[in-house]
Amino acid sequence: MGPSDDLELRFKQQTTDPWNKALADWDASTKGTPSPTVETHQPWDTQNTQEMPTKAFFAVDFGENGSNEGEATFTASWRPSTCLSGKYLLEPVSLTLKGFLDHPNGSQRLADLTNLSVTTSATRLALEWNLSLLAQGNNSALHTEGQVVVNGSSTPGACGNLLENFNASSGEVSVDLSTRNSSLHLGFQVTQVEENTGRIHIQNGLLRVDSKVVTFEGILDDQNHNCVPGENLTLHFAGDQTMSLEDFLIQHMGAQPCNQP
Repeated sequence: MGPSDDLELRFKQQTTDPWNKALADWDASTKGTPSPTVETHQPWDTQNTQEMPTKAFFAVDFGENGSNEGEATFTASWRPSTCLSGKYLLEPVSLTLKGFLDHPNGSQRLADLTNLSVTTSATRLALEWNLSLLAQGNNSALHTEGQVVVNGSSTPGACGNLLENFNASSGEVSVDLSTRNSSLHLGFQVTQVEENTGRIHIQNGLLRVDSKVVTFEGILDDQNHNCVPGENLTLHFAGDQTMSLEDFLIQHMGAQPCNQP
């Protein structure tokens, strides 16, 4: 057998059990043409580099019968270094992970990760996901998907890194969570971020739990320094009832104010 960068781990719980196999394929060569790896470094360290994949593959084969009960594919794009020619920063332009995990007896899919991704640029950071747990057929015990987007600006730092000096200015959050009996949706827009004071301006806020709806808008901060944020963010309930987020957290969620000056 020739040289390989794959890592195979074989294990079993008892001597009479069949062998199980876990595979870590650094360049996804078991899925086709090997993907290139790149040399990366931290922005503050140009003396030491480390190899990172642009595509990797992972698998678990219970019983080692050739039928993988779990698979995951990881893809990455790294930011080019302006200090070392042909090298990259240990700072992603994009990361993506997809995969699944079946029950060892094949009766049910324990996890189905359709997408988990991170993208970064000088003006935008984004996290997206789509995950089902205990999935069977077209149904699942828990499903969640959503995205978090942060807009802003960045002044390139050492060796061209962008994340160290990223200043957020606005953003958007959308989260969905559902079970077989219930559903939840949370969404809002961030129209302004005051980094010096920690004040976040929020509009078009919506929280829906099954058929119950709460809308909200205002400024998320702790202006009165009592360790419970939200005195300037207003919640609107059914029947035209309103309450600040701070009061809601104290009265209904057990939040305890402090006596900070």
